[in-house]
This record gives sequence, structure tokens and C-alpha cells, in this order.
Amino acid sequence: MMNGLSGSLWPIHSKPYPHELLSSWLVRLAHAHGLKLQTFCSIVFGRSRNIWNRDIDKYAPDWLLEHLASATGTSIEKVKDTTLKSYEGILYESHQSNGNTKWITPLGIYHRTHKAYGLQYCPICLAQDKEPYFRKYWRLAFYTECEKHHILLHDRCPNCGDAINFHRVEMGIRSLIKPRSIVNCYKCNYDLRDASKNVIHCSDWQTSIQYRTILDFHEIGWSFTENITFNYSHQLFDVLRHLCVAISSKHRTSCLLPYIAERLGLGNLSIQHAEIIIFEKLNVRERHLLFHCALWLTLKWPWRFIRVSNELNLTSAYLLKDYAEPPFWFLSIIEEYLTKLQYSPTEEEIQTAKNYLVTKGMKAGITHISFLLGYKTLKR
Repeated sequence: MMNGLSGSLWPIHSKPYPHELLSSWLVRLAHAHGLKLQTFCSIVFGRSRNIWNRDIDKYAPDWLLEHLASATGTSIEKVKDTTLKSYEGILYESHQSNGNTKWITPLGIYHRTHKAYGLQYCPICLAQDKEPYFRKYWRLAFYTECEKHHILLHDRCPNCGDAINFHRVEMGIRSLIKPRSIVNCYKCNYDLRDASKNVIHCSDWQTSIQYRTILDFHEIGWSFTENITFNYSHQLFDVLRHLCVAISSKHRTSCLLPYIAERLGLGNLSIQHAEIIIFEKLNVRERHLLFHCALWLTLKWPWRFIRVSNELNLTSAYLLKDYAEPPFWFLSIIEEYLTKLQYSPTEEEIQTAKNYLVTKGMKAGITHISFLLGYKTLKR
């Protein structure tokens, strides 16, 4: 085996940077050894083990993590922390290696190429890094603003519009001796650090503070709003995601989305509708705005939520649509304040009303009895 990579410890055994994504770390390790990524992986893992035909940040096999821990002298716990599975039990209850996982942006891998815009980045972070790398939290659907620089993240190359594929920067270029930088677009070679620095202002300071609090503390395992503390943070994140989908629903967007957007000073919002809304597949701007709307709705809990629901006539059926197991703190408010069950009069009340109408010489049919008792229609 070449380049001294046959030993148990690689010649260059760089450790992952804080919050670094597994795929980013692997690319840096390959380039540190002066090798293209595919060549490096073939040497150290074998040609039969193709790891780039899947989302390795979301699904990394145990043998890969153990190999990396051994070859770089890094603890297995730290290696596992570079994967998206580390968010299990924090942002969601169960990690789905295959299919969609709540809050994890999909890459849409086809022939080892990302077709979906699931990898975000902050151009200022990349520019300020001594050695540029991609952060794990840039794969989170609600993480749309850089917590350090307060600019909107990008989810594609601003020059050619293609998805980010930093693992393919030298793919297909046989004449390339030295690997390209991880900050270059694989398709047009544009330097992602030159991308625009955009800011979306939210006029509601409480929502802005709550959002930045979530960005800062999303990994601690518990969460809080201004008046509620959650021992398990996924109980809050689960409701926020459900509200994001509900707000973007084409059946209610005409009233709920502009209602909240106006109060946040976000102007006219438009969402590209599909029959089924998958929040993680929306573009970065749509996700940013929807998450702020959902946050605003949960502040001053539960009175703002109740007031808005009553003003816009949001039914419990709409608020709980496609929500299989809502947490108690959310469900209890809907059941107590927003579930409008029609009271059914007793047989005695109906008979009394009927006798009254008869004694007055009036018709005593169902319509007349219903009117007398104050109901639109009684069931026969």
C-alpha cells in the first residue's frame, strides 16, 4: 500500500474540527495526503467498498467509523459525533438511515452526485477558516442563518446554480495533480467564499432572539421558550416542524402565512406548493421564513396560538392534520380551547321543546325544534 497508509495510524491523522461533517473530514484527510478523494478511499478502504453512493453523513457504516477512529487516533465517540445520527433523541426521536428524517436536508444522490440542495454553507465562515470545512449543522433544515455572522446560508452555487458536491471537486479531471479546494464548485470552479452575504430582517425582536437561542443551544438535549422548559428538546422541535408544514399548507396559506408574515415584517411570502409539503426539501429562504413564522406562533404560549387560531377559524382538524402523536403540551391546548364539539340535547329537552311548539299551535318538526333549542340541525 502506498503513501505509508498501510499502518494502523495514517501519516497525517488530522482530527475533525468542531462540528465538522464526516464527509468534509474525509475530503480533508485525502487532500492532506496529497491524494484525490477517490484514490485515497480506494487505497485505505478497498475498491470494493464504495462509500460515496450514499449519504455517508446520514448513514455511515460502523466499519467506516471504526476504521477512521483507529487510523487517526480519534475516539470513536468523537468520530460518531461527525455524523447526523448524533442528533437522534435531540431533534427527533428516531434516526432514519433510509428515507426522510425530520430536520435533515436530503442530498438526492444519483450516481454519487447530489441532485438536491441539502448541503448549505456560510461564505464568511469558509473564508475565515484557516482550513475550510463544512459544518454538521449546515445539514439542518431550520439552520438557515449563520449564528456567528447572521447572514442567510446558501444551498447551491450562486454562479451555475448546481448543488454543492465538494466530494467531486477533482472528479473526471485526470490532468489535475493537486486536488482543488473544498470551497470550489465542482461544476464551474466558482469560489463559494465569494457568494453574496444576504440578510433577512425580522421586525419581531422576541422571535429573532428565540431563533438565535435555538441556533446556539440546539444540541444540548433540552430546550426552552420564554415560559416553557422541555426536558426533551425533540418535543418542541416536533411541534415546530408540524407548524411549518401547517403554515405552508395550500389550504391555509391564503390566510395564515400572510397573517404571521405581516406581524414579522417579512412582506409578501410565497411558497411553491406541492400536494405533499416536505419541509426539508424547500429552499433555504422558504425554510427560513416558515421557521420564523412557526416560532412566532409558539411564543407567549398558549394565548397567542389560541387567539390566532380563533381569529382565523383554524379548526382542531386542521391543526392536527397528519399529526399521529402530538406531544401533550400541544395537544392539551387544542383539546381544551380549540376543539368545538357540538352539544347534543337530551331526549327530554327535545320532547319539552316539541310539546311547547304543539301547545302554541306551531309546527313541531326537526327544523323548528332545532331552531328553538339553538342548533342548526338535529340528527334524526
